[in-house]
Amino acid sequence: MKSVVLSLFLLSLSACNLNQNIAIRGLDLSTSDSAGATYVNLEAIVSLGSLKLPSTNSAINNGNQQIGEIAIQTLADGTSRVAVSVNYDEAMKMDPALGKTLPNSRDIPALLSNDTSLIGIPVLQNSRVYIGGNPKGNLYAGIALNVPAFDHILSQIPASLNLFLPFPFSSEIYGVAGIYSSPQVGQNGLAIFARYSAPSSSSIASLQSSSHPTEIEKLDNITLIRLNYLFSKHAILRIK
Repeated sequence: MKSVVLSLFLLSLSACNLNQNIAIRGLDLSTSDSAGATYVNLEAIVSLGSLKLPSTNSAINNGNQQIGEIAIQTLADGTSRVAVSVNYDEAMKMDPALGKTLPNSRDIPALLSNDTSLIGIPVLQNSRVYIGGNPKGNLYAGIALNVPAFDHILSQIPASLNLFLPFPFSSEIYGVAGIYSSPQVGQNGLAIFARYSAPSSSSIASLQSSSHPTEIEKLDNITLIRLNYLFSKHAILRIK
C-alpha cells in the first residue's frame, strides 16, 4: 500500500487539547459471506491526537432487524480501530434519503465521478454508516463519526462546512477523508469514504478534483476571520 502524507486545511485542534495530528493509519474495504448473505466490511485505524474515541460495540439496525455491527476499540498505542460490517442486501432495502448528506446536512463529499446512490444508516449518536455500489464491481462505503470534543471549536463557525481531501490509499482503494462541521452541537465529526475498484486514469483525475476548495470562497468576511484564527495552526491529515 502507498504511504501518502497530505496537508489538509483543517481546524486548529489545539483548542480541543488535540495537539497532535489527525491520522488515518490503515484502511480496508472488503466483502465477506455469512449464512448466505454478503457483508460489506470497512475498517480504519484512526488517531485524533490526544483525544481517545470511546470504545463501543453497537448493533446496526433497520427498524427492529439487526443488519450489522459497528465497533470502536482503543488500541495499545492510543489509536482507535473503527470497524463496520453491514448486510449489503438488507441495507439496500432501506430509504436512501440519509445517504445524500452528512450529519451536518451538507452533501457528502464527491467520491470519484460516480452517480451511485448511497444508503445512509444511523448508528451510535449522530453518526452514520454509508454503503452503495456493487460488491462484485465498484463498491462504496463510508462512515461519518460524531466527535463530541469537536463541538467546542467547530460549532463556533456560523456556517456548516465540509473540509475533505482525496487520497489514493492503494491500487484498489480510493477515497476522501476529512472533517465536517456545523454550528449545531452534535453535528461535528470525522468522515471517511472509500471506493474499492480497479483504478483508472480517469477515476484518479476525478478523485483529485473532488475536494471542492470553493467552499472557503463562499464564506463571508466575519466567518473568514474566525477561520483564519482557528486555522492558525493547520493540522495534518496523514494516510499511511
